[in-house]
Amino acid sequence: MRNARKRMAVESARRVVLAPRWKVGEVVDVRLGPGLVRARIIEDRGPLGPNGSRMFRVEAQSSPWHEAEPDRFEVVESSLLRISVERPRTGSF
Repeated sequence: MRNARKRMAVESARRVVLAPRWKVGEVVDVRLGPGLVRARIIEDRGPLGPNGSRMFRVEAQSSPWHEAEPDRFEVVESSLLRISVERPRTGSF
């Protein structure tokens, strides 16, 4: 039992922590269902996702025609995409 704990501590110390690919304030496309939504990253939540994947809090305007509060939600890093001109999008960012 003691050796197992020691081994777990050594293995966790060997994990490589990668720098995030995305920065707070950056505007990105987010995969939601079949489409993409333009959103702004408002918080880097850290490695809280499945298998230690990085989570981000983003905000997206629900409709460009309404002045309502933007929707805020958390997404896993793999759902974020660089903005591309060719992609159809929704949102006002």
